[in-house]
Parts: sequence; structure tokens; C-alpha cells
Amino acid sequence: MAPETLNTRNTYILSNNWSGARRILASPDSRSLSMINIDDCDETSQWKFSETSRPGYYRLHTVKSGPSRAVDVFDEEGEFRHPVLVDTSSHDGQFWRVDAWGDGFYRFSNVFTGEEKNLDVYFDSYGPHLAPGNCIGQHWTLTVHNARREPSAISSDLVQDLRLETSVGHDGVTKHTYAHAEPGSGQRAVPVTENWKQSRLLGRGGCGTVWLEVCVSGPKQGEFRAVKEIKKQDIWADTIDYGRELQAVAKFSHRKYSHCFVQSSGWWDTESSVYIAMEYLSLGDLQGYLAEPLPEDDTRQITSQIVEGLNFMHEQRFAHRDLKPQNILVLRDRPDWWVKIADFGLSKRVEGNTALRTQVGTMAYVAPEVLGIFTLEDLALPRGTIPVYSMAVDIWSLGLMVYRMQTGEAAFEESQDLSHFVILRRPLSKELLRSHGASDGCIKFIESCLVPSPRERPTIDKLVGDAWLGGLAVIPSPSPVENEH
Repeated sequence: MAPETLNTRNTYILSNNWSGARRILASPDSRSLSMINIDDCDETSQWKFSETSRPGYYRLHTVKSGPSRAVDVFDEEGEFRHPVLVDTSSHDGQFWRVDAWGDGFYRFSNVFTGEEKNLDVYFDSYGPHLAPGNCIGQHWTLTVHNARREPSAISSDLVQDLRLETSVGHDGVTKHTYAHAEPGSGQRAVPVTENWKQSRLLGRGGCGTVWLEVCVSGPKQGEFRAVKEIKKQDIWADTIDYGRELQAVAKFSHRKYSHCFVQSSGWWDTESSVYIAMEYLSLGDLQGYLAEPLPEDDTRQITSQIVEGLNFMHEQRFAHRDLKPQNILVLRDRPDWWVKIADFGLSKRVEGNTALRTQVGTMAYVAPEVLGIFTLEDLALPRGTIPVYSMAVDIWSLGLMVYRMQTGEAAFEESQDLSHFVILRRPLSKELLRSHGASDGCIKFIESCLVPSPRERPTIDKLVGDAWLGGLAVIPSPSPVENEH
């Protein structure tokens, strides 16, 4: 590996694959290093790199301590392995080299302990230390802090057409003003005002908070909607571009996609937050139906509809990147399922061969390449040619969802199970699937999605024609009762 060239003007947030993107490297007491929650990010967990007398090597400083203190390693029982923040000096342990693994992640080694040991974290306490090998915890993400530019996606006509003229009263009621004409009235549209009142919290996650609101006056009085709030100044927004979410929402709220995606009626923003109004599906998400395994016919119906939606997304070069049962909302349940894909908070437009290098997704459904786990064949490829991940992450997540629907359990309970499956190419265990009556076609479909190498995983258009699905279902319009709140 060759050392990476870093922009020393930037301030970085450091996270790694083992402790997860919500934990970041910090030095709260200006000496010891630890992994803290990203919500507690401050100047003790914001890092600067300074050049040294050794080309290709840097010192690491926190913004709080400044260049007078730098990361070094100290001796514990004859092993130099624990990083600490000490006074800046010419000690070899302060000369750090940053190398790209080739999958969008980086490793850190220093002159004193050598290139055989890299910055890692313990599996239980997440305590930073130096360790040999190529472990998940040695795959670090460097996120530029405070690099917040107004996303260009927001300025697109498609997104601006969905923007709502909005004001918020002192009573907390959200008011929208727009032109409205009663259907079939033959009258010209006139300005009207809708007032929406927050009812209750529906959910909270890394990409925002979702509230239920009811219209208390105006043409939609009595109707419900879900409103997602995204904090502009959330540190997590450094890696999630809400402009991209708005672009995806605007694109897939077109009526020709309405049977596959949760629809939006518009968005607005304040100085601190962006709000997206979406249709409210009172039956909740798919996770609420997975306390027990589903009958295979149910699994097939749901899967075919998810595949249809993903096919639309991938055709338009959007990857969802957080496909999971909680992001599949239910408009109608058994016996005639109708589900919709929701939450584009992690979606990203893929231009050309651009890699989706940000660590994203929910651990139970995340693809191995996102975790820095690769087959031996992929790791043996020349530097720069290791397959990066894009649309293939959605295919893997789809396979894990089908497995969960069919068995009620996760395909890989432990990270070690996943590593063995990918690195050692161990076959997928079929016993649990067969014990729940999974057909050969269902098992084959799951296996086709859970291919260890993203290079070999099928594209979504290949899955559309899979024999097990038997052709995509045509979804009829819901009756008023089915869409009732």
C-alpha cells in the first residue's frame, strides 16, 4: 500500500467498521483515546492531521488540544500498543501513515510499531489499540467535519416543485398555503390554507425523527400524514446528504411509482431542520409482522413488490442502502399484501462507476463489503480494483430480508458467521429454511442474493424475471377502507 495524501486544512471525524458509524474516536481527557457516541461530538473528537518531516506521515491532533499534543503509543507489559495523546515531540510513535484499503476505508499505522500493526478497537469495550492483521475495526472512515454545502440536488426543478409555502405559528401548528380547486367544480383554483397539528411520535432513527400529524382545518381536514424531520446541524448529516433524499422523494412520488413507494406531498425547511411530509400508512412496517415466519406465499408477494420498487430505483441509478423490514411499510396485509418502500435517508444517486463509500445501513441487513469483509479473491485483486459497492448492497439486504421473512430469524447471528461465509466461502445453511417449508425456488432466490462477492451478485433486473417470483404482481388501487386511518 502507498500512503494517502490528506488535506491538512480539513477537520475530520473518525469512525470504524467494528464500533459502527455512530461511535467516533475521541480524547475526552486530552490523554486517553476512546470511542464515543457521535451525538457527543465536540472539539475533543474532531481531528486535524499535520505534516511531518517524514513524507507521507502525519501527526494527529484534536481540535481542542491543538498542535501542542499528538497521538502516540505507550508500552504496556512490553507491548507498544495503546494510543494516547501526549506532548508533541519527534517520537516515532507520533508519525502516522494513512493507507487506503481499496474499499473506501483507511488504516492507520505508525513508524514505532511498524506497518504490521494498525489502529484497531477491542471487540467488547471498543478501546483503541494497535493490533496486527486485517480486522474489521482497522477499517476507518474519515468524514470531513463542517463541510456543509447546500446540496445541489435541492436546487433542481423536480425538488423545488415539491416545496410547500409554509409558516409555523406560536401554537406549533404548521400552515401551508397553496392554490386549490374542488374536483369537478369547473372553478379556477384559489389560495387556501391548511393547518396541521403534531399528534404523536412515530419513530426515531439515525436519519431523522418521524411524527404523526393531523390536518385540523383546510381541504384535507381530518386526514393524517407522517412528517420526517432532519436536523441540518446533525453531525450524521456529514455523511447523509438530505438533498439527495429530497431528490429521491421527488422522483419516486410521481404517480407512476405510487404503488411501490411511500408518497410525499411536499417538503419545507427552517433554519435548523428539513421536513418531509409523507403519506401515513396506519398498518405500520413489515417488522411488526415478523414475530413468526411468514407463509411462503406471503413472502413471495412481498418480495416481488420490493423487487419491483428496487428495479425502478436502480433503473434511475438510485441505491437505497438501508433496505430492512422497518423501511417496508404495509398498506394492506394478508392475504393480498401491498407494501411500499420508504425512507430514502441513505439513498444515493450513483453516477457512472462512483462508489458508495460511506458506511451506511443497519447492521442486521448490511452487506459484507460495507463492513470491510471481502472474499480472498477480491482481496487479492490489485490495489484500486477491489470491488466497491453500489447497487449490490441492496441485493444482499433483499436476500437477508427474504431469509428473515421465511424463517423468522437472521441468516447470520454473529459477525464471525458472516466472516466465515464470505472469506471461507462456506455455503449458506439451508436446514432452518427447509424446516419452515421453504421451497427449492425460494432457497435458490435467497442464495442468488447472498453472493459473497459484490462482483458476482446479480443485478436487480435479473431478479425481476426469477422463476420463484412468477412475474411481478399488478397491484390494484386500495379501497377507502384499506387506506383508512
